[in-house]
Amino acid sequence: MESWIVETGTAEFMVNTRILKPFDQVSIGVNSHHRTKAIESSQLCLLDDQGRNLDARIETLVLETCGAVRCTVVACGTMIDAAEKTLGFEARLHFYQGTAQTTIEFRLHNPQAARHFGGLWDLGDPGSFFFKECGFRFTLPRQPMHFSWQMESGDPWYELGPGENWTVYQESSGGDHWNSPNHRNHQGKVPLTFRGYKVLDDQGEVTHGDRAEPVLVCQMDSGAVLSTYISNFWQKFPKSITGGGQELVIGLFPGAFPDLHELQGGEQATNHIWLDCAADPKTAAFGNAMVTVQADEACLIRSAVFKDFSWSKEDTPFSELLREGLEGTRGFYAKREMIDEYGWRHFGELYADHESAQSPDIPFFISHYNNQYDPLYGMYRQYLTSGDERWRQLAADLAAHVADIDINHTNRDREEYNHGLFWHTDHYLDAGTATHRMASREHLLKKNPAFCGGGPGAEHCYTSGLAVHYLLTGDPRFKELVLQLADWCYLSLRGPQTILAALLRALKGAKTLARQQGSPRLWHRFPLTRGTGNCIKSNLDAFDLSGDRRYLDRAASLIRQTVHPCDPLEERDLLNAEVAWSYTVFLAAVGMFLAKKAEWNEYDNAYAHSRESFLHYARWMARHEYPYLDNQVILEFPEVTWAGQDMRKSVLFYFAAGLCDNPEEQSLYLERCRFFLDAAAREMHNSDASLYTRPLALVLQNSWVAGKAGNAPPLADSPGETARNRRPQAPRLTMFTLLKRTARDMGEVLRETNLKREQRWLAARLRDR
Repeated sequence: MESWIVETGTAEFMVNTRILKPFDQVSIGVNSHHRTKAIESSQLCLLDDQGRNLDARIETLVLETCGAVRCTVVACGTMIDAAEKTLGFEARLHFYQGTAQTTIEFRLHNPQAARHFGGLWDLGDPGSFFFKECGFRFTLPRQPMHFSWQMESGDPWYELGPGENWTVYQESSGGDHWNSPNHRNHQGKVPLTFRGYKVLDDQGEVTHGDRAEPVLVCQMDSGAVLSTYISNFWQKFPKSITGGGQELVIGLFPGAFPDLHELQGGEQATNHIWLDCAADPKTAAFGNAMVTVQADEACLIRSAVFKDFSWSKEDTPFSELLREGLEGTRGFYAKREMIDEYGWRHFGELYADHESAQSPDIPFFISHYNNQYDPLYGMYRQYLTSGDERWRQLAADLAAHVADIDINHTNRDREEYNHGLFWHTDHYLDAGTATHRMASREHLLKKNPAFCGGGPGAEHCYTSGLAVHYLLTGDPRFKELVLQLADWCYLSLRGPQTILAALLRALKGAKTLARQQGSPRLWHRFPLTRGTGNCIKSNLDAFDLSGDRRYLDRAASLIRQTVHPCDPLEERDLLNAEVAWSYTVFLAAVGMFLAKKAEWNEYDNAYAHSRESFLHYARWMARHEYPYLDNQVILEFPEVTWAGQDMRKSVLFYFAAGLCDNPEEQSLYLERCRFFLDAAAREMHNSDASLYTRPLALVLQNSWVAGKAGNAPPLADSPGETARNRRPQAPRLTMFTLLKRTARDMGEVLRETNLKREQRWLAARLRDR
């Protein structure tokens, strides 16, 4: 079949099944015998670095949804350049019942793996794909027509004369710092040549400005009207629109840009084009005036999706800080302007301004946050609690950035890196030419090279915000990302599933056993760190979205192999804050696991083991933990982030208050909960550094407990069996336990590996040497 035909009742769209165009033709009219053409034909134009146009051959075409309101067709395929490098694409074409509107959600994807020599991820890597231009060209019917433009929202409309062609070309953000070093290319140079946008005709510049939000309307003598709008036109520069004569050209990556465009290995770029073939946006809402819908509070509570925060709208000690974080001169919106966090690769990201604290004399210290502590989730929580649309917009922008840029979308890298989330920029170092990928060759000059480099790891895996984005939008891409991250994070903790990797793990255990002196050391399989905690949480999110029991069982296994109700806590060295602080992240994930098991009424041995282990640690915390900044001498950088980490202790004590079955014990936990909240609030109110991104992210993550700390949760009924009777002792490292774990590890590997996987693992290690 050459074309699929999508009829909306008002228009007919012909979608080519072999080549992504995207439309062979678009006609409007209720009666199929008397329709008027609005688009004669179209084509995708992608020019590689040599100026050759690449064919976008469709490999799969599926009907993703077909409901009463919307129909979505998804076309996926690849393009191949002369060097045999592939570039993937996905076009999700949305059609709407009773309208002639369509949304083209177009995504480019470089499936190559970056080579990241020495664990460094700079631009210009051999795995990058360079190209000159990418966009869509729509051919209009041959008939008299005239074009109207609006350059910025609220501006007057410009009318073009017959034969005139106008191009709106946005080269930079148009902000005060439009040529920030944030926009350096692989050569370390900023290629941008002017601020903002220009409007050009055949003779040259017509006018110019800072930030264009252009709407183009083409009115045809036949009565058809074609309107177009590109979401985030200036925010995700460079962009262009050309209209006049018989053509409309959408420049997603314009050829006028004074440099090649680089898509790094595993990187994606998504754009949304809105077309309306019937309505006039001068009088009707369009892509730049979208309607958003929010469920009411009662509906959200009944959904039971958000268990870990209060719906109270009353002010807490952290409310003013959050207001400043939203709208203040150092808030999230203002931070975008500080380093010009704009452009298709950067927009939506959070500026990690806290990393600049050690370099106050550098005017543009470039650092990126990559969703550490999941501010995406916290922003959506603030939006749903307050109804403030600005929180939703921040969250949606961040979700789009994380999905495209921060995740390593490849199957061709080391398997513990494939589909993983990149770390934030290395601490207190400018990002260099690594952009959002943590480690740059420039770091070798500023830091001990032995500690430079790395890659995606379980310590940096945050999925709850992505899960909420899926639940609020229904975008299937975000569900898939949550499942991928849960699987990647678990593999990252276990290690590569190859025989050679398992043998290396056994060798490492044997060396530890040989160095061991005195009594056998505590030897859980997984570390008591945020990495394991993040993995538990990501698997809970995956379970929520998929209903697949293996994710819930995996979370239970992670807990069982990390903590025990009889753990000798003096051996855990939990008060060594610089090393052990993130045990609280793990325990917070255990608290969420217990809530999930209770929701499903599953009071089994996994529940009992987790509950008893949690309370074992909580009792120790109630006796020994203190606000981190009370003992600054043991901290390398004693700053307000530590107060933000203290807030998580309040969360743990609140969880403990609902898990214990003794009123006196519960009162102790609630007192400790309020104590650490008060301590954190005092430190944050006394420090200007509280408005840095990292402390704000911690407030977004944990301040919900301030709305609940005044009310005691119901006491636990102590359901289920006793875990301690199942395994009376915490695991110790002995020859027997080493052999037992090695045998189990090897058994798991043999079920998953094959010769090709072994070869890939070995080749990746040899390549990285």
